[in-house]
Amino acid sequence: MKAVQSAYARLILACLMVGIASGLLVVGVRTSSIAQSPQERKVEDDMPKNVPIKIKFKAEKEAKVKDLSNSDWLRDFELEVTNTSGKPIYFLEFWLVFPDVLSESGRRIGIPLRYGRMDFIHFNTIARPDDVPIPSGGEYIFKIPEDDQRGWDLSKARNHRADPKKIQIEFVQLSFGDGSGFDGDAKPYPYKKDQSSITPCREGPSQVAAEGGAPKNSFTLGAVIREALVRKTGRLSAGHFFDGYSFLGNRTPQSWQCCSGTDCSFMKDDTYSCA
Repeated sequence: MKAVQSAYARLILACLMVGIASGLLVVGVRTSSIAQSPQERKVEDDMPKNVPIKIKFKAEKEAKVKDLSNSDWLRDFELEVTNTSGKPIYFLEFWLVFPDVLSESGRRIGIPLRYGRMDFIHFNTIARPDDVPIPSGGEYIFKIPEDDQRGWDLSKARNHRADPKKIQIEFVQLSFGDGSGFDGDAKPYPYKKDQSSITPCREGPSQVAAEGGAPKNSFTLGAVIREALVRKTGRLSAGHFFDGYSFLGNRTPQSWQCCSGTDCSFMKDDTYSCA
């Protein structure tokens, strides 16, 4: 009788061991499956706390933007911005930056996202009757222009690049259309006297055309400089660049002007290649 009981005990123990081993195998397979699943694209959107806006992706688009296997993620990009101030916003600009992707000249690549008339980069610009603002409490959806989508596709094909695994949404400027707003450092303007005497104005870069001009189907990879002063040296393309960015697009860049009354200039060096 004792021998039979002992045999049953050994059988039960063996079954328990098999069950435990099977359970560990299932857990191991599941863990391995999770580890091998595609990672999401990392999104950094450290918006300044004092700037009166809220940003978020459209609910139905967020997963598509973060999906590393989605080759159309730029087309699916929809950033919803809410005006949380008590005033209308006439100009708002962000930069969508690819921090891990560098241009041929070693600058980070990005795409500008703008709302409103470009004249508002001058802090003293006042809204006109035909300017349409984002009202207080209102929303606006930023999308990637088709030109910039094509520009990135061309850049990927030309330089054998992959889509970025991380993107950053950087605040650039906000204007209320009455001479007030927030600059790229999230400082409110107009500045007080002690600030205005040392703070450079924000202007756009002037174009430096490539030799031979730009063909209609050219690809533009412009080095765009943020809040950086370039000393004039007497040559059209001369100067030292600081904090450089490259903006993507297949359109010819606009011409810009520097801060009036100063010895500085913003430069934009363009590379053109025939399609």
